[in-house]
Amino acid sequence: MARDQTRLQVPARRAVNLVNPSQWLGTKLDFKSQPGGLSILLTPSHWLGVCIIYSPRPRRCRTNISTMSKTKSLHHIVFATKHRKRTIPEEHKKELYAYLYGILKNKKCFLHRLNGIPDHVHLLIDLHPTIALADLVKELKMSSNQWMKTNPNFQDFEKWGEGYYAVSIGIDGLEECKKYIID
Repeated sequence: MARDQTRLQVPARRAVNLVNPSQWLGTKLDFKSQPGGLSILLTPSHWLGVCIIYSPRPRRCRTNISTMSKTKSLHHIVFATKHRKRTIPEEHKKELYAYLYGILKNKKCFLHRLNGIPDHVHLLIDLHPTIALADLVKELKMSSNQWMKTNPNFQDFEKWGEGYYAVSIGIDGLEECKKYIID
């Protein structure tokens, strides 16, 4: 692999691993010397861990992004029982919370706070980037609905009400939201 001032010639079937892309900003990766080649100009949108693999066939050129992503997707979620009936007994709500926590853990979501009263539940979570919020809430409600209907500690429970409330929270609002859920 030869590098001149502004171009990096990439031979066929070679990987270019850009460990520190800032040193390569403005560098043109030139694949045009190969049949079906292309050029990529590195810009600030490229970040740590970008690996470009080139093959001389046009459809074989792909970009793999390393798993160095960092996300923070905080959401305050509230869902209620049908008709806001008070069907979550105070003495058994921790069982429900443990069940909901298990679902969140299986979905790789981080639970910051979970609390509620007999007619609704509050959750403060960090949503895993591979999970859609609507799918997660659907899973939480459907699974816990089935579990609660078969659990004798929740005899009065009919089902969850339709819909839910969800709002994204910034990092600076995290502590305030935690306090709100606990109180």
